[in-house]
Amino acid sequence: MKKGKNMLDLKTIDALSAYNKVGGLSGNYVSDVTNDSISPSFTQLVEEALGNTLDKVKTAESKAVGSVTGEVSMEDLAVAVANAEMSLKTVVAIRDKLVSAFQDIIRMPI
Repeated sequence: MKKGKNMLDLKTIDALSAYNKVGGLSGNYVSDVTNDSISPSFTQLVEEALGNTLDKVKTAESKAVGSVTGEVSMEDLAVAVANAEMSLKTVVAIRDKLVSAFQDIIRMPI
């Protein structure tokens, strides 16, 4: 984090943009923070997590359709659904932590 920046350098606006981008939602949030480092930014991490979750949910849905037609075994379906569920729970936990952090920041005395 660069010196002189405030607590909003957590790139929360970038997180909102990534969340909207992966979910196909509208909304253009602009961040005044630039990332000059080699390590992945928070936005990239959120985009990757949401993208992976979306892929796992789509895979589970396609396996569910395949199991109805008899092309996919029940074991494969159970594994795909469990992977999607775990990934979704992880994303929800991250979202809950972000909301909690925002609430803590809002309650801070000025």
